[in-house]
Amino acid sequence: MSKFLCLYQKRQQEVLSSYFHAAREAENYRYKEWNAAIKIQSFWRGCLLRKILQGFHDNATTIQRVFRGYLARCDFTKMQLERERQLRLDYFTKAACNVQRIFRGFYSRKYIHNFYGRKKYLMEVYSRGEQLRIDQQAQLQRAMDEQENAQKAATLAKFKDETGRMHHVISTKSIPGVFHPDRVKVVVNDSPIEHHFKQNRKLVKKPLKNNTDTFSSEDENEVSRKFNESGVTLPPINSPKSNTHKKNNSGNSTNNTDIKSPVKKGTLPSISNSPRPNRREIGVS
Repeated sequence: MSKFLCLYQKRQQEVLSSYFHAAREAENYRYKEWNAAIKIQSFWRGCLLRKILQGFHDNATTIQRVFRGYLARCDFTKMQLERERQLRLDYFTKAACNVQRIFRGFYSRKYIHNFYGRKKYLMEVYSRGEQLRIDQQAQLQRAMDEQENAQKAATLAKFKDETGRMHHVISTKSIPGVFHPDRVKVVVNDSPIEHHFKQNRKLVKKPLKNNTDTFSSEDENEVSRKFNESGVTLPPINSPKSNTHKKNNSGNSTNNTDIKSPVKKGTLPSISNSPRPNRREIGVS
């Protein structure tokens, strides 16, 4: 019994000392453990709250998605109904327009306008237009032909004028010209060019000299009258005595009566092959 009591007291002392030691250690680590417990609790509460908020967010997203889908389906249904209504309206509008068009055409053809009369009128207008077009085309063709003929005539006249001035290059019996057919192979209107020179040389008018060097028919009559009144006789023009006659006329006019000539008195010799005298030499004013 005494042993048990001694053991109890000893053990009680150890227990009390260990308890106080543990209590002292617990008191020393109490604030640290307190802070650790607070951190654990805050972390857990944060995790739990974030999980709850995530659930709320997912639920809200689901609600929004479903509602937005519902609104989109409602809008699409409205748009589809509106499109179908517009299609039906367009269909019936077109059908009504066709009915009105056909009826108005029928009423106009039967009671207002004469279809066959209008057709006849249009055919007449068409025929007149075609006839007018044909006439204008013919008139245009005539004008073009006239212009072409006038141009050809002008070209031919110019050609005749130019070839008529080329009489000095025509071939003679002894000397062939530069445009002789044996030398130059130039053909115009199926004829050699020299043939045109010969044909058109008569059409060229020689330029007139000054009025003081030419005679008219009145001047020739006046000269004849002067010679008839003077009674002067002239030798033959081709006679060798004509030179002597000229010298006598220039030196002394009194010897004119001494020259014998077969020309009859009061008549003039032929002057077709002799140069015509000047008016001043004869005394014709």
